[in-house]
Amino acid sequence: MTVGSTAILIEPVADAIAWSPVGGQIMLRDGRMINATEPEWVIHTARNRLAVLWRHLFVPEGDLLNSIRRWVAHNLRTKSPDAAVAGFSQALPFFNSTAFLCAAYAPETVPYLAFSEAQAVLANHQRWQLHYARDYYRWCVAQRFPFFDPDVARKLDGIVIGGNSKGAAVRSADPEKGPLDAMEVASLALALRAARIEGTMPLDEQAAVWLCLAFGANASQYAMMREEDVAPQFVGDQLATTLVQVPRHKKLHVGPRTEFQTRKANRFVGRILQDLVAENNELHKPNDADVARPLFWRRDPLDRGNGMEQWLWHLQGFEFTKLVQRAVKRLRVHSRTGSPLRINTRRLRYSLATRMVQEGASKWAVAVALDHTDLQNVGTYFDVDDGVVEHINAAMAMELGKRAQAFAKIVEREDRAVNGDTKASRRYFGNRSKDIFEPIGTCGHNHVCNVVAPIGCYICPKFQAWMDAPHDLVLDHLVEQRTRREELGMDPRMVKLEDELIAAVAGVITRITGMREMAT
Repeated sequence: MTVGSTAILIEPVADAIAWSPVGGQIMLRDGRMINATEPEWVIHTARNRLAVLWRHLFVPEGDLLNSIRRWVAHNLRTKSPDAAVAGFSQALPFFNSTAFLCAAYAPETVPYLAFSEAQAVLANHQRWQLHYARDYYRWCVAQRFPFFDPDVARKLDGIVIGGNSKGAAVRSADPEKGPLDAMEVASLALALRAARIEGTMPLDEQAAVWLCLAFGANASQYAMMREEDVAPQFVGDQLATTLVQVPRHKKLHVGPRTEFQTRKANRFVGRILQDLVAENNELHKPNDADVARPLFWRRDPLDRGNGMEQWLWHLQGFEFTKLVQRAVKRLRVHSRTGSPLRINTRRLRYSLATRMVQEGASKWAVAVALDHTDLQNVGTYFDVDDGVVEHINAAMAMELGKRAQAFAKIVEREDRAVNGDTKASRRYFGNRSKDIFEPIGTCGHNHVCNVVAPIGCYICPKFQAWMDAPHDLVLDHLVEQRTRREELGMDPRMVKLEDELIAAVAGVITRITGMREMAT
């Protein structure tokens, strides 16, 4: 049969619709069976628990209700559970339209008016949902079900519905939903490093946020990861890098963990992942999970049933998102609006892509990083122009400092600092051209670190800045260096290289000013 210019495969069925799944069961695409006799069709997947909620449908018993059941069953047999359940949910405005319900009660042919009514109740950014209503109607015509008109199907076939609106949050730089700006990313990364040094954050939370920042995958992909996906690579006794296998999330895959994308984690993140695996082995002995050992463990097993027993200890996708949100809340990072930073894995995915574009990555490089198979959805990130370099002077730096994450501690004088009695723990600021060499604070570390002193000290939680030290000279030096790079016409990335340090130093000055005002 042909509808419009599109050929449709016709399944041989009886003239009348009979809803009678064998034994009340429907076979999914992966071969598992689900119970189709309940008011909810529950489908357990590796990522989450899905359900077709028939109570949201107001269609009475009869041929039209049976046609919907058969369409959903067909989608469950041929598509991913997520796609099948989404199709039902998105088609509800069509099924519950006045024209469709009148046709169901009559019973009579479902008119084009049902489609128009559904279109009227959907906002412009929701019109893409009509794809599912059209798919349902065309499929029913192809099955030669009663009460479906081929002429209506042809008319639907000729309508341009449009796709889901993509990239609005990215293009608008939405401060709540869009990508993080450079300062927010820097603050988040620095806060994570500080938490690592101080030991104030659980390993699973550290690993979760670092993976999101580094790889930009979806929450469900991280939730499906297992300990075996972390493979450290050594050169001699030294850790060189860590290979991380991230499960791909493709609709055409019959089952989860079918394909992987191999990514590299730097040594810092790699050590956190290895520490997490080691901690898992201590907390969850091998006999705790006979089938699989997830990278991110649940506290209690979740009975997913339906052939999904190997996922008992895995987080679900939304639970991984909550893990990330809990971690960011613990870090107390603030957004550019001044409010606590609101995060989900999608925002961090946007942020990775945006940073890559700003660093000169090609569209294909961004597509590979986001695990897209084409360039259709990456153009959004290239529509945002972030190549403008704003000039910053000392006064503007102080405004920037109000957004800085507070890492360095402040002490009234040297003898009140940890290691304050050790002269070797002093940190100095030197500027040879201006004949400056002044102490600015004390290092609270008891071992040699990799921070480039003294400038890098301002973003270290072990650094204790003295109240009476000349931090303004440090700020002036950094601003002058930035201005010089700007005047030389250097790449914007190089100009803004130390902006987070400028903000950190300005933040210390701002805090000291506030402490003095409170003391008077």
